[in-house]
Parts: sequence; C-alpha cells; structure tokens
Amino acid sequence: MVNWWDTKKMPYAVGMDVLNYDMGNLVKPCQETMSAGADYFHFDVQDGHYGPLISVGSPVVEGIRRHFPDKVIVCHMLVLNPERFVEQFAQSGCDCFVFQIEKTDSSTVGELIAKIRDSGMKVGVGLQQDQEVSSIKDIISEIDMVHISCGDPCDDEIEFNPAMLDKVAEVRKMNKKMLIEVEGNVTSKEMAGAVDKGANLVKLTEHLGCELTVPEADWVEAGWPSDPEARPWFKIYIVEDSQHSTAAGVVGFAITCKAYGWDGRILRLEDLFVDEKYRGKGIGTALMAHLAKLCHKSDVSRIEMNAASGAAEFFKKLGAVVESNWTITHLRRDPIAKLAGNGV
Repeated sequence: MVNWWDTKKMPYAVGMDVLNYDMGNLVKPCQETMSAGADYFHFDVQDGHYGPLISVGSPVVEGIRRHFPDKVIVCHMLVLNPERFVEQFAQSGCDCFVFQIEKTDSSTVGELIAKIRDSGMKVGVGLQQDQEVSSIKDIISEIDMVHISCGDPCDDEIEFNPAMLDKVAEVRKMNKKMLIEVEGNVTSKEMAGAVDKGANLVKLTEHLGCELTVPEADWVEAGWPSDPEARPWFKIYIVEDSQHSTAAGVVGFAITCKAYGWDGRILRLEDLFVDEKYRGKGIGTALMAHLAKLCHKSDVSRIEMNAASGAAEFFKKLGAVVESNWTITHLRRDPIAKLAGNGV
C-alpha cells in the first residue's frame, strides 16, 4: 500500500523524473534521490506516436514498484488511445494514470475516467501549453489530479515557461482540494513560484542528492584545517556499525556549523543522513538527541535546518517548527563574485 501524503500536513511533494537517470542502473539513483528528499516517482511514458520519442513501458514501472513498494508512482501517458494501457499500468504498480486531454476523444473521456478509477488508480489529466483550463471544466469534479506542462515533456530543450503558472492558479481557484502537478524543466529555483500559485506536486528536472561540488581537498581543509590555529568551518558527527558495516563503517552522519543571531547562539544543521538499510532504528533521532545535549550545555537558542518536505515531517515530530513566513534565499558563487567586484 503506497503512502499518499496529507496535503494539509505536507503542502507540497517533490517528484523525481525517472527518465533523467541511467536506464541500465535505475535502482541506485532512485534510492539516492529518495534519500535526498524526493517524495514520489514520475514516469513520462511515450509511445512514439504522441511525440517522436519512445521511452519506458509498464515493465520498468513494475521493476521500480518491487524496490519501492510504499512510494507513489505517477505515470504521465504521452500516448495515443490511452485506454489501451490502463490495465497493464494498474497491474505494474502505477498509482496515478495521467492522460492528455487534447489527444482524447471528448465522447469517450467519461469512459476512460471510469476505467482508470475502476482499476484502482487515481485519475490525472494533462494540459499542454496551448490548452486552456476551460477544457477540463466539465470533468474537474471527476478527476484527482491536473498535470500542467510548463515546458514540453517530449522535448527537454524547451525552457520553463513561467506564464503557465497562471494556469496553476486558475485550476486552484476552480478546485481547492485538487492535486496539481507541474513539470517542464522545473528546477528548485522555479519550484517556490509554482507552489505559491497552488501546485502541490512538483516534478523536478534536476537531480536531488548530496553531490560534492567542491574539490575534495577543499572539503578536507575546511573541516580539518592544516593550520593548527585555524578553526574548522564545520563539524561532522558519525554513526558507525562495526559488525555490519557499509563502506568505511559509516551508517549515518550529521554535519553542523555555528552561527549567531538576534536570539543568541545557533547551531546550523547542514545535513542529516542515515543509510537506507539502517532507517527505522532510531539513528537519526539519536544523532539529533546528541546535538541537542551539546546545544543545551552551550546555551544554544536554536538548531536551524533546511528540510525537504519528507524530512520536515521527521523534524516536526522532534518538536521543530516550520517557519512558513521565511523563504530560503541563497547568494551563490557567481553573484558573490559580482557583488564583491562592485565594492563600496
């Protein structure tokens, strides 16, 4: 049984685009992306007739379902005559079957919706950029999801079109409880705007993960400086299993750094990770409890962290408060360099 999220407790969910990964080695990147905070899988199923490409079929969906029995799988059917595929995708483990309204005979839409629902799947309808929201007005009460393409699902070269977010707002106005998914070269930069307009499912184009984007030598020097008088930029707390170890014996870690604010000392939690095989054993909670003890001794006013939607639920159970009136803002290397060059 998959775990559909409560949109009241979890305002939006992040989907991973399965086609972004090596099709010969899907399980590992899927595990890594779920560990990094993704909430569901999104498949763009293309038959070579709706668009020029042929992508994946129900056997791939079935394979992912075997490895991830409790994760939601959304299948966006970029196919002609989608009714042909309802039964096989239901049997493969698909949870939401999304068909394109412009490629479906209006006289048979009702039958298709009934067939999808009778198969046990949720019903989704896709809108391309040239489709008006009014085209789904008569069926809005019969479906569970509206999928809005802010690019072109058959062409990754088409850039994200922010004007499509107005259609998100239009659908949200029509139905307050509707699941609304956006896709189309959506990165974390555009995600906030989509959510603000009313989207509660976002299929990201970029990879989620904890990739090292600085040279390893810089990382080591920042944490273990060669100058004995220099202070490290961060600390890392590690959990090891000596009997059933993974590589290097590490099964979990927390990376922290210090800060200061109007309310005093702050411990910033940059990352909290537990190997998937060891989850559910209280390791994450134990790491947080250890940090809490250190903070309590040092009179730290708060532990601060950025959390993806799934991770936020874990922190809330520990007593964390989600600050809805704050927006995560990053000034990265290029703008820093530009700003530094301007001087005052």
